[in-house]
Order: sequence, then structure tokens, then C-alpha cells
Amino acid sequence: MDFIDSLKEKNIHIVGICGAETSAIARYLFKSGCDNITLHDFNTPDEFKNIFDISHISHNRDEREKILRETLDIPATKNFKNDYLNDIMTADLIFVGQNWFNYDFNRPALFDAKEAGIPFYTITELYFKMIPAPIIGVTGTNGKTTTSNLILHIFETAGRRVYFSGNDRYSKQILEQIDSIKQDDAVVLEVSNRQLTSLESSPHIAVVTNIAHDHIEEHGSFESYIDVKKKLFIFQTENDYAIINFDNEIARAFATVTKAKPLFYSVAPSPTVSACLKNGYLCTNLAGEEITLVAADELRIKGSHNISNALAASLAALLSGVSPLAVSNALKSFGGVKNRLEFVREVSGIKFYNDISSTSPPATIAAIKAFDAPVILIGGGVDKNMEFAELCGLIDSRVKKAIFLPGSATDKITERLKSFEAVESLQIAVELAYKVAEEGDVVVLSPAAASFFTLYSSGKKGFNRAVKRLKRK
Repeated sequence: MDFIDSLKEKNIHIVGICGAETSAIARYLFKSGCDNITLHDFNTPDEFKNIFDISHISHNRDEREKILRETLDIPATKNFKNDYLNDIMTADLIFVGQNWFNYDFNRPALFDAKEAGIPFYTITELYFKMIPAPIIGVTGTNGKTTTSNLILHIFETAGRRVYFSGNDRYSKQILEQIDSIKQDDAVVLEVSNRQLTSLESSPHIAVVTNIAHDHIEEHGSFESYIDVKKKLFIFQTENDYAIINFDNEIARAFATVTKAKPLFYSVAPSPTVSACLKNGYLCTNLAGEEITLVAADELRIKGSHNISNALAASLAALLSGVSPLAVSNALKSFGGVKNRLEFVREVSGIKFYNDISSTSPPATIAAIKAFDAPVILIGGGVDKNMEFAELCGLIDSRVKKAIFLPGSATDKITERLKSFEAVESLQIAVELAYKVAEEGDVVVLSPAAASFFTLYSSGKKGFNRAVKRLKRK
């Protein structure tokens, strides 16, 4: 009996069905024959569609309408707002979104249910239980989105059939495609700390890009956060592979928790590593065969952190049977990920980059260091109990102009800076950056904090749109 068959007689509750992950779970389970389902959402029925649309931004309008209709048409008990989490303690198992524990309205009911021993599952568990093909899983504090998307691009360039599920609202879920996946297909999953919390499976190829201070407020301590990240590796077997960033001391120690064969990569040559930057070229060494893939200056993505990401992606692809030539061609053609140092526009000799997904100090540090040109930085947002000293020192020494929008992280950052400009809206920030910029400068939106998208960048107030409205000086 497979996992889905084992659920068909269960009393299943699915929480937060306006979310992309949980609505996909609801549709998939119902279509698979699970008909004892209760659906929960904290929004009112009138609010639901708007929140659903925001959560499903990866789909076009027609697709959103279709999946909204399919979700609401499921013949199940639906508990909105005032009835939210009714009868949750009667569930045999509960499916949740990856961020369920960060919402106060889930207290105490969901926490009591978990404490009572009711099994909790996320979409990630379904992927590992149901996908027949070997999985490449990518985690890390920073770089996992770029690395996983680059692996996807390499497979596509090589002509391999590949399935991908990312970790943000811009990525479509692949749950309803599972029945089409064959054993020789490729599957790439970007896996966050939240998805790892309850995971009890590991991928055939596990990749860790780096580990830095982040999400402390979710896990209680940095050590607990590290332990959660390790879970991607601890269920591996001797037939699996662990691809580990040798340059990150904490990630390097992950080699001790896995039974898989560890393969290290580094931006510096070393006999210890299987991929490195050597004399300006990205090189790999597997089974004693050294291969030169591409010159670093041929990469379209900027910065040494992206060289590191490219090395990790190359190892994952080569271990999966992709040819070195296909890897090389893909590395040269990869233009980056939306909102990850995404080039938006050049106007009056000033280049604008969208790095809105950099929600931690290390990510913004990497963004600043990616440019030799003078940088005008736009940032700000909500603090997640992070350390900003290194970032502030870099801003003082390397950033031409720092512009910050309000937030608890902004307060911590700006009290350390020698100079900065405080503004109230993203539109004003973009206009101010353009005003003070000169030909040859770069303007980078890189928040270094949480919730920037939610607070300042949704809808017509988005950074890209504001930049595209600028007129030549």
C-alpha cells in the first residue's frame, strides 16, 4: 500500500488553504481519492480570493481562477475565520504550510494538536514519499534559490526532463505532476528550514550552500537552527551524495552527520575539494578526472557567492549524469533568478538591480560585494534577531548612499551608520536613489531584513515597476 492509499480512510485536516502549498495538497488528495477532508482558513470567505491570488502569484490569472475554483469545489467541511480550527483535535493527521508555527492565530489549537501526537505533514513530506525519481535537495541560509534554479537550468539545457519546486511564491508546486514523474527524470527541490522541521527523509543528492545567523526567532537558538538544516542530510544512505560548501565552517561540519559520500566545493583550490575556482576557471574533479567548465568572467551572475553557487550546481548536475559540455553551456547562459540580484534596467548610465529576496545581512553583504562600481543601497524591514555589525561596517566603507524604509531592523542598522537617508515608501526610495546616482553607479534593492515585500513592494508599488517609470536625466 502506498502512502496515499494509507490516507484514504483517514480523517484529514488541511490548514491554511489560501496558501500555494496547502491548496495544492487539498486538490491532490481529493483527486487521489481522499474524501474525508476538512479545510481550514483564517480568512473570511470574502477575503479568501484576494489572499489566494497573492499566494498564487506564480500562476497567471486564468490558472489562478481555475485552481481557486477547484479548491473551493472540493466537497469538504470548510472552516473559515470564526470556525477556524474547529474539530482539529479529531484529525487523524494534519497537513500544514511550512510557516504554520509563526502565526499567532494557530495558538494554542495547532500546538495542542501537535503536542497530543497528531501527525503533521507538509507538501515536502508528500514529495519525498511520492516522487519515484532521485531528488536533488538544496538548502542553506543564502544561495539556495539561485543554486537550485541553476541546477534546473543545467538540466533543461542538457535536454533532460526535470521537475522543480522552489521555496517562494514565485515557484509553482509540482504535486499534481507526480504521477507523470518517471524514475529516470530529474527532480530539484529547494528546501527551507521551515520545510525541514518535521522532515524525516533525505534526498539522493543533498546540497548545503552556507549557514549563517538567521531565523533564530523561529528555532529559539542558532544551534537549533543548525540542527534543523542538518536534517536534509541525516537520513541519507551510503548510496547518496552530500555536496557541501567547504568555505563555510558550519556547513563543512555537516559531513559528519551523513552516511552519504561528502563532496566539498570552494572558491579556492584545495586537494580536499571536488569543485573549485582555479586560476580564474570553475573546475571539478570527480573520480580523479579534472574538468575545466567555464571562466568565472563568463558567468552572467555577479559576485564570488554566485561562483560558489555555480560550483555546487555543477557538482549536482555532473553526479546526475549531465555532460560537462552541457554544464558549461548552462553556466554561461544562466541569467539569474527573479529578485536575486536581478538586473532590471539601465537608465542614464545607472544600473538598477532587484535583490529583494536577500532578507538577511549575509545576503546583502554578498550583494554589495558583487559590484566594483559605487553602490546605492535600498533596504530595511523587520528584524529577525540578526547581527548587523558586519553589514553596517561594509555600508560605511563601500556604499555611496544608504536609503532605508521603516522597520525594527532599520532601527538597529541605522543607529550604527555614519550616514543614511530615511524614507517612507519604495517609490520615494527609488526616486531618491536615481537623483543622487551618477553614470556608472548601481542601485541595489537588498533589504537585509524580513517582510520587505509584504510591507513595501506588493502590487503597483513594486521596485521593478518604479524603476521602469524613471525618465532619462
